[in-house]
Amino acid sequence: MLTTQALVLFVVVSGVVSSQDATTRRMNDHVDKMKATIDNVYRMISEVYEVRDKCFNGSAGGYKNKSKDTSPVDIYAMRKDEKGGNYVNVEVPSTYYDCLKGLDPKVVPPEKARIWCIRVVLWQYHNDLEKGDYDDDLKEAYLLQYGDDKPKRNKRGTTTIRQIAPRPITSPLTGYRTRQEYRTLSVDQRNRFHAAMNTLYRDGTVTCFALVHRNALRTGGAHGGDAFLPWHRAFLALFEEALRRVDPSVSIPYWDSTFDDNMAAGPGFSVMWDNTHMGSPVGVVDEGPFAGWQARENPLERNVARGTGSLVRQARVDELLQLCLLDEFTLPWENTHNSVHVWVGGTMEDSMAAADPVFYMHHAFVDYVWEKFRQRQRAVCGVDPASDYPPVDPALPEHGPDRNMTGMTFLTNREGIADYWIANWFNYTDTPTCPSCGNSPDLYCDTDINRCVSASNFSFGEATIGPTAQGLGLAPPPGTAPQRATARPVSPASTTPKAATYADSVKTGGKPYEGSCSKDPYARSCVKRPQPSTPAELVNAMSLNKVPKPKPLDDVYERIKALLKKGERYPPGSEAKFFKMKPDEENDCRCLDKYIRDPLVAYVEKGRKLSKSGPKLYDTYT
Repeated sequence: MLTTQALVLFVVVSGVVSSQDATTRRMNDHVDKMKATIDNVYRMISEVYEVRDKCFNGSAGGYKNKSKDTSPVDIYAMRKDEKGGNYVNVEVPSTYYDCLKGLDPKVVPPEKARIWCIRVVLWQYHNDLEKGDYDDDLKEAYLLQYGDDKPKRNKRGTTTIRQIAPRPITSPLTGYRTRQEYRTLSVDQRNRFHAAMNTLYRDGTVTCFALVHRNALRTGGAHGGDAFLPWHRAFLALFEEALRRVDPSVSIPYWDSTFDDNMAAGPGFSVMWDNTHMGSPVGVVDEGPFAGWQARENPLERNVARGTGSLVRQARVDELLQLCLLDEFTLPWENTHNSVHVWVGGTMEDSMAAADPVFYMHHAFVDYVWEKFRQRQRAVCGVDPASDYPPVDPALPEHGPDRNMTGMTFLTNREGIADYWIANWFNYTDTPTCPSCGNSPDLYCDTDINRCVSASNFSFGEATIGPTAQGLGLAPPPGTAPQRATARPVSPASTTPKAATYADSVKTGGKPYEGSCSKDPYARSCVKRPQPSTPAELVNAMSLNKVPKPKPLDDVYERIKALLKKGERYPPGSEAKFFKMKPDEENDCRCLDKYIRDPLVAYVEKGRKLSKSGPKLYDTYT
C-alpha cells in the first residue's frame, strides 16, 4: 500500500513523464514537418533539374534566337558562395543578353532587368510559341463544366466556378438583368460594378475565366469561325452570373467605343482612362479601381492609343447592320473586335485578355451590336436568328453547330444562338444618342457631327488660342462673323506697319541678313522669320513650340509626356500576343505619341470642340 509521500512522488514523476511524452510528441511533429519541408526542397530541386533537362534537349519552346547561339538554359541549384551562403546559378543562352540590351537601364534597374530576362528566357523555353501546345493539362480550362452544387476551393485558393452554370441553362439563378453603356451608369452603379469585379478578382474567379478564354484561344472553337459570337455570349452570361452572386444589382455594362472614336482630340483622351473609370491607360495598371491586378504571370497592362489597332467606327456598324445572314456578319465583326483588342494593347492584346475588366465591357458591346443585327434579321430580312447557324465548315469542325463549346461542354455552339438568352437572361438599353446622350456627365453631343462623344480625361480648360490666331491674322476681330477654320481668314485692317520678315527680303531679291545681322541674325534689329499664315502652319508652329500654346494645352502636353514615360518603366509581358489587325481594318493614327498635335489639328484646322465645356476656336469672336 502506497504511503502519502509515495503517492505524491508517483503523481509528480507521472506528471514529469507525461510532460516529457508531450514534449517528445511535439519534437516528433517538428521533425516530421522538417522532413516534409526537406522533401519539398528536394522536390523543387528535382523540378528545377527537370526544366534544365528539358532545355538541354534543344529549343523546347520553338523560340527563335536572334543570334546563332543555341545553347540551352542550364540551372545548378544550391551552390555555396565564398561566405558559405546558398545561391542558384543560371547559365543562359544569348537570348538573355538580347533581352537585357532591349531594356533601358535608366528605366529598369539592372537587378530587376536580370530577373525579368531570366523569367522571359525560361518562359520562352517552357512554352512553344510556334506550335501553341500550352498547358495541355490545364485544369482551369474546364472549370465551367457542371459539377458540385457548392463552391469549392482548390489548393491554390481559387474558387472553382462549375456551379455558376444553372441547370437547366435556360434561366439564370440571379434573375433577369439589363445592360447599359458604361458611361451612363450612376456613380453608385459604377462603384458597385468595380467592387464586384474586385471581389471576383480576389477569390480567383477572374483568373479562372481568363484561363478558360485563354484555352479557347489556343485550342480553337471560340475565335476565327462561326462560334465566335455564340461562344462569347454564353461566356459573358456566366461571368455576369458570377458578378451578380456577389451583388445582384450588378450587370456587365457595355463600352460603346464609337463614342471615343468620335472624339475630336482623339480616342486616347477619353474619360474611360481616368482613375474613377478604368484607370491607367499606359503601362502597368497601378492607378484606378483595378490597380495592382495580375494577369497570371504578369501584371495587368495597357497600351492605349499608340498607333496600332482602332476602336469601333460608327460607319462600320452601319455597314454591317445592312446584312441579313450570320455567315456574312460574323467574320468582319470579329475583325473589328480584334482591332479594339490591339488598340487597348497590353494584356488585352495577349491570350490573357479576359484578365482585364475592359474585356467584358468590350465584348458586351460586341454582343449588343450582334443583338441589333438579330433584331434586323427578324424584322427586315425575314430570317429566324435562332435557326441561323451556318453549315459546318470542314476546315473548322470545332465551330460546327452541334460541337460542344470549348470549356463549356454542357452547351453546343448552336445553343449560343438560342432565344432564351435575351428572353430569360439579359437585354440591353439602347446606346445613347444626341441631343441628350443619356444625360451622362461622361458624354456630350458634338453638334459638328451630331453624335455622342466621350468626355475627356484631360482638361483642355476654357482658354482659346483665338488671341494668338487673331494676332497672326488667322482669326477675325471681335464683333465680326467667324470664318471656317479650314478657310484662310481675312486679316483686319490696321494702320500699324507689318513687321518685315526674311521672306519679304528674299522676294525683292535682297539678302535679308547683311552687315552685323550676318554674324548675329537673332538680334532684335534684324528681320524675323515668317509667321504662320494658315491654320496648318499654326498647328506646326505650336507643335514645334515656335509659337506658344495656351497653358491648358501646354499642361496636357506635359501630362501625356509623363504618362508615356511612366509606361516605359516596365518591360513587355511574357504572354504571347494573340490579337492581330486584319486586312479589312485600319490602324488609327491618332495616337498619344503625337502628344498635342491631334487636338491642335482638330481645334485649329477643323474648328472642333475638344471637350464638353471647352469653346471652339472662334467662339470668342461671335
